[in-house]
Parts: sequence; structure tokens; C-alpha cells
Amino acid sequence: MVDYSFFVHGRAPQPPQHVDLKARLLQSFEAITAPGSFAAWEALPTTPPAGLFVDGVGQITMPLGEGQIRNLIKKAHQAPYGRRSETLVDLSVRNTWEINGDQLFFLDPTWQGYLLDLSKVVASKLGINGPIRVLLITGMHSTEKTPGMFGTMIICLPSAHTGGEVVARHNGEVMVLSTSDAPQSFACWYSDVSHEVLPVQSGYRCVLTYNLATWPDQTRPAAGALGLQKEPLKNALQRWLRDLSNNNAPSHLYHTLDHEYTEASVSLNALKAKDSARVHALQQLTRELPFEIFLVLLEKELNGGVEFTGPEHRRGYRGWGCVEEDYYSDSNDTDEEDEREETGHHKMTDIFDTEYTVLSLCTLDGATLASEFPFDTGCCLVADPFESAKIDQEEYEPYMGNSGPSATHWYRRSALLIVPRAKLGEFLAQSTSSKSRNNLDAALDYIQKVLSHPSDRNALLDAMSALYESAPDGAICRGTPTDILKTALQCNHLKLFRAVGSRHNGALPIDFFDWVQEWFATLPESERIEKYQGWLPSVIEGYPSVADRIDIIAKLSINSAGDAATLASSSWAQDQIHRCIQTFLKTTQRPERSDVDLVMSALFHVNEASAPVLLTSIFEHFTHAHSIAFLLGLLSRLKTQGIGTYRPNPNTVELYRNLSLHVFNRQRKLSEIITPNGSTWSHCTGLLITPQDLVQFACDLFEMGTDGASSFIQAIIAQCKTYSTEHMRDFWMPFLYQLIPALVSRSVSLNAPVYQQLTRHFIKHLDDKTVGAIPCGPGSVLAQNPQVHCGCPDCGELNKFLRTNSQRVGRFRKVQAKRTHLEKQITRERIACTCETERGGSPLTLIVVKCYVVQEQINAWQKRQKQLYSALAKNIHKTYLQCLLSDEEATRIQSLAGLG
Repeated sequence: MVDYSFFVHGRAPQPPQHVDLKARLLQSFEAITAPGSFAAWEALPTTPPAGLFVDGVGQITMPLGEGQIRNLIKKAHQAPYGRRSETLVDLSVRNTWEINGDQLFFLDPTWQGYLLDLSKVVASKLGINGPIRVLLITGMHSTEKTPGMFGTMIICLPSAHTGGEVVARHNGEVMVLSTSDAPQSFACWYSDVSHEVLPVQSGYRCVLTYNLATWPDQTRPAAGALGLQKEPLKNALQRWLRDLSNNNAPSHLYHTLDHEYTEASVSLNALKAKDSARVHALQQLTRELPFEIFLVLLEKELNGGVEFTGPEHRRGYRGWGCVEEDYYSDSNDTDEEDEREETGHHKMTDIFDTEYTVLSLCTLDGATLASEFPFDTGCCLVADPFESAKIDQEEYEPYMGNSGPSATHWYRRSALLIVPRAKLGEFLAQSTSSKSRNNLDAALDYIQKVLSHPSDRNALLDAMSALYESAPDGAICRGTPTDILKTALQCNHLKLFRAVGSRHNGALPIDFFDWVQEWFATLPESERIEKYQGWLPSVIEGYPSVADRIDIIAKLSINSAGDAATLASSSWAQDQIHRCIQTFLKTTQRPERSDVDLVMSALFHVNEASAPVLLTSIFEHFTHAHSIAFLLGLLSRLKTQGIGTYRPNPNTVELYRNLSLHVFNRQRKLSEIITPNGSTWSHCTGLLITPQDLVQFACDLFEMGTDGASSFIQAIIAQCKTYSTEHMRDFWMPFLYQLIPALVSRSVSLNAPVYQQLTRHFIKHLDDKTVGAIPCGPGSVLAQNPQVHCGCPDCGELNKFLRTNSQRVGRFRKVQAKRTHLEKQITRERIACTCETERGGSPLTLIVVKCYVVQEQINAWQKRQKQLYSALAKNIHKTYLQCLLSDEEATRIQSLAGLG
């Protein structure tokens, strides 16, 4: 049965476009076999040989001095020039002296070898395979008599000068051969190249002029023939450009070079032979076609198992830790070892992992733009760029336990990279996104340099946009991003504006928005609204500070005349303020007092209906005790300044009351509030609460005419038992001491049950915490702690317990003999303790309970009691105590304080 699925209308299936493109490009590169240009210049490393003799002048020494040059001018004649069939002398056209070659003599034999070596360099520069002839021009008409003549070469002798450049032109390309850039140099060009010698600005330019020729029976090379080598490459690149809109077209392609180069040495000038020819040809085409070329170092990392090749290969394992020699090994093992010794590397038998990397991405001048990013082998002209590569480096892991030996092999290849300019930003973004800030900066510098022509503006902005979009979150734009953002706005490039605007991280000066307002004023209303809504939010959100965002929104809400904006920016500002508050809620874990200004500023720019909603969302969001300082500060400002733009009214009072109920409630743990003393957060002054803050809050509740004070006090009472001794002593009792006179000054009755409950709860809780019950027991009061007189370790533990006044029950886990010993010692000394054995565990536990009280304990208890009630009597007037408690209780407190 014949399968016809591979044929359509009798034709074989066509390969995918990208496969066809790769094949075309590969064939095009292979067609370029020799480097070459229509003209060339190069500095000569050494001074030309001595022995140059001019008839009538004598020996010429180098470098040439002015006196010697003047003698040469006396011997010379004005150089003519040809126009059609005429030979003319006109100083306005050609102000040059010449001496005919038949008057020059090269007496030093080294001149012959010098010219031979130079002819090879010239041939390479002009892209000629094979030897060429270099013939000194003897007169005006010698060029016409030279068989095989195809070009000109000049040797510029060492003589200081400026100007005198040779400008060579061919097929729209221009090369400037600057002979003044080096002490001595040579220049050459084809005969079918038009050239012009620019005037010498200073000094004297002295050259030897030669005809370049092939052998008479050979085809004369020409500059036009060089272009023919590039035509297939040009056609393939043009095809690629046409296919770029197709999703299957590659965004970049790699072509491996014939020679290997290190990262430190790779550059256009360092390329050899065909590598140089192909890259030069490609470089010349980039002047016509929108492509960029780079030099890259590729790496393949191969990890896998290798053959047993050392002594471990000859060992057999008979269980854990047992090794025996294998004397019957195959003789092939020796061959494998010999092979490894020759290559220096181990042969890999199993592949565990393969990774491809671009080690470095360099411009043609050798500058590194990016390093260590993934290499997609599918974007290479050949299927396997490492097929013929040798191992560059090996890391070997010998036999370890149950795992056989393994190795990692690294292969490296040099390649050129072609990127269409339309994809330049996208490619550089991918290659620099995971690396350092320096890579991003280098890429930005590069694209701004290569896309500097006005016609490249859109391509430049697209590329910059791609680079900034790939930047890591939080990356700060280098320098000031103002100019980039202005350009993006003026060019209507939204992607670049958002990419830069969202990443400036506060580096954008706020006065940028002054310019924005002025520029917006020149736009039609519809476009201005679109810019407000679609463009500005991203750049405003680029500021880490919510306060800065609100300031900017406020600035943009006022027109250039200082009046409230009349366009739709009013509703836009409302929306942006809401977004700012939501951001504040999401990003702030512990709001501080300083954040009150931020919220009040935001409320100033919202309408009357929105303010209560925003405020309620804030109070409902922050439920932790750490936020009380912020919430109290906010309520205080609301009370003194009013809410937003409206004056105090019944609605204001009701809002204040509702918000105040959110500050102190059962959900907020008041035991966790941050006070100046005894808190790990005490250094955060913006979070601190003082007793005076709570007293002021209570007073504000009275002044606002709400009934919130009672709820506030009830919330404090409800959590009273959770307050620590330190909080009671340092915070809550000072609050009570300050609250009572504040209530009296506002004519608030202390007989109100809520204040009486607060006082009783505080006194009882502090008494329980600091004084406690009077020490007592079923036995008598002893003058000092009793002790047993046995010196064994077990009795030592018992005596320690007996000496500790704060411990009433002792537990001793001992074997039976030791338990019996302790009981006998207690009985012998007649110590008032009960002894019982607790069942469970091994050994069992002897429970010893004291049945006596030491006078020292009673003295300490009486001291604590007096300290507590002395403080109460000192800080609360007896009259107030009588109102809050009762006459009898007030008298008792005075008595315990020792005052009556």
C-alpha cells in the first residue's frame, strides 16, 4: 500500500519556512570564501626599510624632516591629472608634487621581502586568493602600460601631517582611509572604485604609489566581483525580513565560526580567514538592511556516567566494605585506558543532563553586552553546533559508594549572531533579564547608539520598552527617567511609558508632573482624558511612598491657573485616591502616627460621600493593638479639622462615634498595646501609646457629645484580667490616676457605675497580681526556715526547698530507700510538713507540703500591700475614692496606706 499523504497535487511537501531560511543562509555563508573590501587601510608596525635613494637628492632617512622634504619638492614636478583624453596641471584641482619612479632606487635588499609581505596583506584585505604583483608607478602613463593592473596601493612614509585622507566610494558605500592616524601606514583600493584625496591641513604627506596587478593571463579582480559573493546572503536576509511578520520566522539566528576565540579576545579585528570574510560581508550588508550582528561564545554542558577506568574498575564488591581484586579482567580495558590517556578525558556512557548556554554576547568591537543566558539550539543554522567540537573542560567524580563514576563535559564554540532590528529589543530583553543591572545598562546604551537615526525612532522605543519590561521588579531606571517618559508621551508610546513609569521606584522628580500638566493643556479634551486614565496611573504607582502618590494626584487635580480642574480629572482623582488608600492598607502592617497626615491629605481630595466609606475601611482593616496610636491620631485630627470638606454636624458626630467603637473592642487585644516601657516595639515612637493618649481620647468622646466613653471604659474592663503586672503598674494605673481628675474637670459624675467598676477591677487585679493572699498554713508562724542536718545530696535538695519561701509544695522523684530517708529526716527534725508518695512513674515521687509560715513571708506581703495602697491614696484623693468605691473602702485604703 502506498501512502500518498506526503504528496499534494503530485508535489513533494515543502520544508517549513524557517528551515528553508536556515539552508539559504548557510549556503550563502559558505559561498563567501575570502575576506575582502573594495578599499582598505592599516597602520604599519615598523618604519619601512632604509636604503631609499632619490636621484639628485640622495639617501632618504626616516622619519622625513622638513629640510629633506623641501629638497624632494625641488626635485619634483607638479602632478598632472587626467580628464577625458587630456592631461592637465591645475593647482586648484590637484596641488601635489611627484617624482617619477624611475628616479627612485631601493638599495637595501630587504625592500623586496618587505613588499612581498605587504602584497600578501593587501591581497587579504581586498579578498584576493593568490599572489599579486606590486609595481612602483614610474610616470603618468605607467598605469596604462601595466598588464593585469586592478588597483592602487600607497605606502605613507613617516612624516607628520594632518588631513590628506583618501575617500573611497563604491556602490553607495564610503570608506575613509586616514593616513594621518599612524606614523606609517598603507592604503589600497580597486581600480573600479572612485577615490578622492582630501587636502593636507598641516605638515607634509609623503607616499610611494604602486600599481596592483595579477599575472597577465589571469582574470583581473574588481570591487564589483566582491559584491557578487554577498548577493545570495543579501537575498536570504531580505527574505527573512519579509517573513518576520510570520510567527514561524526566527527572531535571531546563530552561525558557528570556523575558528575558536576566547571571550577576552573576540572582536571583528581578531577574526581569522573565512570568519573575517563572512562577518565583514555581513557587516557591510547591515548598512543596507536593518540587522545587527554580534559575536557570541556558546557552551554545551553534558553531565553523565562514564566508564570504569581506574583501579576501581578492576575491583569486585562482595558486600559492604569488602573489596577483592579481579585478576580476570578483559584486555580491552587497557585499550580504553590508553584512549583516555590520549584524550585526557573520560568516555561518557550515560547522559543525565544537557544544558546549552550563551556564555557571552559581544559587539563587534569586543564589548560585552550580556552573559550566561539560555542558548536555543533551534536558532542555529546547523542542527548540532557542537557536533565536531572537542571537550574543552572536564570535571570528574570518581566511584562513590553505590554510584558509579560520573563527569561533566563542557564544549565551547564561537559563533556570530544575527538579529533583525525589529527584534533587537525583544532579544536583548531575554538575554539581560536575569542578570545584573550592568547588562541592562549596556544593552540600553547599545540600542540608543545603533538606533540613533530619526527613522529608527519607533524601533528604538520598541526596543527600550522590551528591555524595561524584562527588568526585574524593583529595578531602578538609571539616572533620571524624565526624558524617557517625556519622549514616550510625545511619541504616544504607551508600552515604554508604562515599563519605565512602573519601575522608577521614586527616582522620578515630582516636578515632572508640572511639565505633564502644561503638555496636557495642549491636547484635545478626549486625548487628555485618555492620558489621565490610561497612562498616568502606572507612573504614579511607581512611587513607593503612598504620600508621594497622593501629593501628585493633588497636583494634577489643579490646573495650571491654580483652579480646581474642570475636566474629568476630578473623577479620575477620586478613583486614584481610593487606589492609594487600598495600597496603603495592603502594604502597611503597623501604621504609625505619621501616617495620619497621609490619610487626611487623601480625605481632603475625596467628596463628602466617599470620606466615611474610606475611613470605615481603614478602621475595619487595622484590628491589631499596634495600630491604636495611628487610629487615635486619626480620630483626634478628625475632631479638630473636620472630615474632608464638610463642617461638624450630626452626621460628623455619628461617624466619629462609629469609628471610635472600632478602636477599643473585644477583638483588639489591649494587653498587646505598645507602651513606652516593657515592649519589644518601644523604640518605634510612632506606635507608642501613653496613658495621656487614652485620657485625651476619653475627653474627646465627651466633647463630641457621644456616648462612646462608656463603651471605651467597658472594653478596658472586659480585658482587665489579661493585663500584666508591669502594664498595670506602668500604664493602666497611671491612666486611672489621670482619668479621674479629667472626668471631674468636665463635671462627669464619678458615681457612674462604669467608673466605679473600672476602679474596683483595677485595684483587685493589681492586688491579686502584686500582693496576693496573706501567707498562712495549718501550723504556726516560724521565725526562720527549718532545715534537716543530714549532708547527703538528697537532703541538700530538701533543704533548698525548705529555704524557698515562695515554694509551698516540693516534689522528689526518688527510689524507695531515698524517699524513706527524706521522710525520716523530716520527722526527726519535727518539721511541720506532710509527706505522701504519688503513684505513677518510676521511681515514685515523694510529695512534701509545708504546714508552716515564716515571718519573713508575712513581712514581705505586708510591704507589698502598703506600697500598693500608698500609691492609691497618694494618686486618688480620698473624696474621689469615696465616690468611686465607698466611704468604708476609702477608709480601709487610707488605713492600709498607713494614713489613718
